[in-house]
Amino acid sequence: MKYDLFSLSSARKVLLCGTNIYPVPEYHVDRIMDEHDLMYICEGTWQVAQDDQIYDLKAGDVILLRAGSHHWGTAPCSVGSRNMFIHFSRLPGDQADAELTAAECRAAASGNVFCLQTLTHCGLENTMDQLFRSVIHVFWAHQDDKERRLTLLVSEILNELAFEARNSQPEAAAWIT
Repeated sequence: MKYDLFSLSSARKVLLCGTNIYPVPEYHVDRIMDEHDLMYICEGTWQVAQDDQIYDLKAGDVILLRAGSHHWGTAPCSVGSRNMFIHFSRLPGDQADAELTAAECRAAASGNVFCLQTLTHCGLENTMDQLFRSVIHVFWAHQDDKERRLTLLVSEILNELAFEARNSQPEAAAWIT
């Protein structure tokens, strides 16, 4: 399976974040960004493509739109859709589309790399909503420890997504022939 590998580093910076509400259907912006765009779907549905792969998004999903990758909306969001987003810096250790087994992904968890899937189905009963809200709150607040808190919060989000990736793709049982 393909994973995106992200360096566990204190150098990661949040460049922009916020919430979008769509009272009328809109397409996701067609672009290639210099930074990563992490988007959590709070309400509604959306269809977004990245590098010619189409992703159907629903409430509770998190999509990673990688820095340097082309992404765009293939269908407009549903009426009343709402999402939260975090644009964060790309680091030299970040790598896209690494072919790893689930066991290799689990082994990376003990190192300094997060293994993420492009789309993670978190569901609505998860910590993602609160983590995204915390990043947005800290980003727009006037606090002296803002950068450190943002780095830690983004690392926590990446860790949660890596946990989901490790545990959602079990290896085929060795005894099955």
